[in-house]
Amino acid sequence: MLSICLITLDERVNGVLYSGNMVVSGGTLVRQTTSDSSLPTSAIIAGNLTVTGGDIYLDTPGGSTNAIANNGFGTLYVLGNVTWTGGTYHPLVMGVAQDGMVGNATAPSDKWSATKTFTIGIFVTIDPIVLDSDYGYTGAPYGDGIWLVLRGGGGIIGNPNAVGLDAPWSITTGGVAPVTLWYLNYQA
Repeated sequence: MLSICLITLDERVNGVLYSGNMVVSGGTLVRQTTSDSSLPTSAIIAGNLTVTGGDIYLDTPGGSTNAIANNGFGTLYVLGNVTWTGGTYHPLVMGVAQDGMVGNATAPSDKWSATKTFTIGIFVTIDPIVLDSDYGYTGAPYGDGIWLVLRGGGGIIGNPNAVGLDAPWSITTGGVAPVTLWYLNYQA
């Protein structure tokens, strides 16, 4: 049982960060950012991931905003199934217009992705972190928007209305049956 895991980009072996099934029951699962723009913006777990508690960050919490500006938003790829029954996912989302977009489905954001089924329980929370044009932290987006934050290649099983998420945030699903995408919506 893994209770605390810190994912760093320099721990890769042949592009795979962790090989085998992983269980996170507390602590923090982080894809650590760096200001080196030559490094990849994703972390890969080759195996199934079960999260029963703790915090999931795809960018270093409280980390350098310069790292995000240079290295981009993060993606956690799980080459297998994800079972998420507890804990909080903290995706970064761009809260201002960028390339004419204010939070549309292609606007910059962190993404957590499974190649197989992504099962989501009722004791999970999504707590988005909004960035401004200088990649600094801000409380809310500067307008209504939508950001892709979860993807399940084999489908997402779960009730988006049961996820802990503060208003005016909500979740919209996408993809042809089965549902394969979850978007964060912000409507002021």
